[in-house]
Amino acid sequence: MMLDLEWLRYEAARQGLPLSEEDLVAILASLQRTKEALLRSRPDQTEGLEPPYPFAAIPADRQ
Repeated sequence: MMLDLEWLRYEAARQGLPLSEEDLVAILASLQRTKEALLRSRPDQTEGLEPPYPFAAIPADRQ
């Protein structure tokens, strides 16, 4: 999903958030910095980083 100001405006309106244009620009800048940092920290190779984990079923009396 491409994040841009138009999408942020739409979401703010949809959720009834009274955000100014300045708020939206700050949110977009923060999201872009976060995405860039995540991309920089992503390992080149992901195979074998962690062993697979089996997940136990939740007992019926605990659901």
